[in-house]
Amino acid sequence: NYHGVFSITALDDRGVQTNYSEEGSNILISAYGGEFCIPSYTGDGGHGTHALTTTDMTGALGANIGGFNTEFSAPDYANGSYTKCMNGTSGATPQAAGGIALLLQANPNLTWRDVRIILAESARKNDPSDSDWTTNGGGLHVNHKYGYGVLDVDAAVTKAKTWCNVAPEKTVTKSASPNTPIPDAGAAVTSTIAVSNSGLAAVEFVDLNVATNHPSAGDLNITLTSPQGTVSTVSVPHGCYTLDSTNSCSGTPGPCGCIDGSASCAAGASWRFGVVRLINEQVNGNWTLSVRDRTAGNTGTLLSWSITIYGR
Repeated sequence: NYHGVFSITALDDRGVQTNYSEEGSNILISAYGGEFCIPSYTGDGGHGTHALTTTDMTGALGANIGGFNTEFSAPDYANGSYTKCMNGTSGATPQAAGGIALLLQANPNLTWRDVRIILAESARKNDPSDSDWTTNGGGLHVNHKYGYGVLDVDAAVTKAKTWCNVAPEKTVTKSASPNTPIPDAGAAVTSTIAVSNSGLAAVEFVDLNVATNHPSAGDLNITLTSPQGTVSTVSVPHGCYTLDSTNSCSGTPGPCGCIDGSASCAAGASWRFGVVRLINEQVNGNWTLSVRDRTAGNTGTLLSWSITIYGR
């Protein structure tokens, strides 16, 4: 969620969201992470076979013995110093880092802000039939699952070679204190902040801070709509994990206590969300926050909220 960090999500071999990846308005781009390397795994509709192949410790039974996997009919190579079963954003993120290294090799004058914009503008739309794809006000395709799409190193390097550095970063911060009750499992409440004469020509990142006193944060659906109409969902209804050191709860025992994924979420407080979906959009205009309680049983108040817009 921090504006100086690039959030990378993982795809399977079809270019589709992996079983373990999450959605978010803070995702910049996607790269390949693979699934669980188990033919019998059906967690993603039966496509869990393919993972990543990479080097391993010397010997057939290295750090990841899953790479010497007899569950597949195809034999392994005689030299078993590799694994074909690595997966995760731990695979996707290094791919993005390697791509960025090539950008910097092509143009050493790039700043991290230049790199972020280049990645967004050059990313390729994957999984094109996914219904969440939209075009933001800056003309870029974007998706809560995939960010601006899958890393396209060739396109990014081509763009980097002739790139002119962006202007120095500027910020503008605005806030509101609506103190509006949030109806229990009812209609959304909204609040608008008007930004004018900001001196910024384009958005690069938005920090959104939301404060409520709702007793269960997991009941809330929270979105931010930009002046050009792009909707960024920053929180959806969800269960929360609690940790009970006595292992007495009804969830799964863990090394540090019992993990209960069905527990009620903590009471409302102040949360910060990062939004990177709005690159190249205009800054001036009405920014609208929407908060909706989607689970019956309790309610609270939207106390205050603020936005810090980073741009140029």
